[in-house]
Amino acid sequence: MVRVQDIYINQNVVLDMPRFDVRGRPVGDAIRWSDQTIFGPRAYFMTDQRPATLNIDGVQLHDEGIYRCRVDFRTSPTRNFAINLTVIVPPNKLQMYANSDRRELTTGIVGPLEEGSDLILRCEVRGGKPPPTVSWFINDRLVEGELDSINHYMVNKLTVRHLTREQLNSTFKCQASNTKLMTPVEKSVQLELQLKPLSVKILNKPMEMISDQDYLIKCEVTGSRPRANITWLRDKREFRRGSVSIVSLGVFRVIYARVVITI
Repeated sequence: MVRVQDIYINQNVVLDMPRFDVRGRPVGDAIRWSDQTIFGPRAYFMTDQRPATLNIDGVQLHDEGIYRCRVDFRTSPTRNFAINLTVIVPPNKLQMYANSDRRELTTGIVGPLEEGSDLILRCEVRGGKPPPTVSWFINDRLVEGELDSINHYMVNKLTVRHLTREQLNSTFKCQASNTKLMTPVEKSVQLELQLKPLSVKILNKPMEMISDQDYLIKCEVTGSRPRANITWLRDKREFRRGSVSIVSLGVFRVIYARVVITI
């Protein structure tokens, strides 16, 4: 073997790659050369392994192209081998927005929203070669959104109509990926809802009341989030003469309001 030379072809421009020349000298004294304006020390031959390899450190987007290895022999015909290098650039920025608000969701929470309202999540992804696939997941289940390409970024809009209390604390995740070689870029938010009371009950209703005596009446409210404000009324007016105490059980699920009245 006389000389090994790589030729790099990018956008139809042929450029010299590193050379490894052993003409008239031992392999250990080979002349190595690399164009400083193209790769410099980033590209070099490794001859202490079989087969010998061309190594490129810190691969960059402009390194993409066709690489041809040319081997010149002293007496035999020259041999050429070609390989196409494709450089994948992962997405570099993922942003998430809710409804018409252009403030980025950064706290991991979306809401609080009213029960029965609509939720529109917009995921914008910038960068990436090839263009990434942008997907939505609700509680790790893949769902379909509205995909669009605007200027130099990808957009996937997810619309959820008529939110229900069963969707409280649901996780909405946007994921962007353009290769299986790297972990996808993703961001998640958890849904916070304001829930209306499901029921209001007066648990004990005295059939009759005697003057100068105290009576304890209990009101039970279930299903509200956050805790409901409970007001006692007497003849459509707020009752103020007695003492009122509030007791909550669970996470805003059952609330007892006790009123002590004196007749």
